[in-house]
Amino acid sequence: MDAQQLAKLDGVIKWAEDNPELHNQHDYAAKTHCGTAYCIAGKLDHDAGVTVVVGGWEDFDYTQFVDERPQDWETYAAKILGIDYGKYESDLIFRDHLTLDDIKRGRDVLAENYGLI
Repeated sequence: MDAQQLAKLDGVIKWAEDNPELHNQHDYAAKTHCGTAYCIAGKLDHDAGVTVVVGGWEDFDYTQFVDERPQDWETYAAKILGIDYGKYESDLIFRDHLTLDDIKRGRDVLAENYGLI
């Protein structure tokens, strides 16, 4: 993770703070009366231009396409941030049971581990 990648995470955290009705840590993407709600990984992917294929569980298929190739949403979000997916780093910010405060603490741990604070 570098400073630019940390800034992307900070932007998504700010989005979640400013739009609590659109932050849903339990689902990658879910339709709501306010639009589409995203988890942190889903919002990172969406902001990067990832296409989510509609259809399937809860009206969204958890397959997304990057350059016309299927990708796992959390793996791709981890790549955006320059962190390891499936290890301690991604667990700090992507797990579905995390509150926004937990995610902020995870952000601080990541920033410290990469010498960014």
